[in-house]
Amino acid sequence: MSIHRTRRNLPHWYREGSSAIYWISFRLGDSLPLEKIKLLEKERERFFLNHPKPWIGEIWKAYDQEFNARIEA
Repeated sequence: MSIHRTRRNLPHWYREGSSAIYWISFRLGDSLPLEKIKLLEKERERFFLNHPKPWIGEIWKAYDQEFNARIEA
């Protein structure tokens, strides 16, 4: 079975006969300034104090918007 490799922004690998596509996304350790990382950690700690787990759907959505989406932007 052969593997077909393409490249755009990131490499993509496709395996013949398989309908699955696999990808890995990663962030380098120094891709954000240390000051921003420390600020995000403090904000996350406050979020966790105000929203103890287990979380319901709306809290997960708020967390994702506040942290994951913001970091990716």
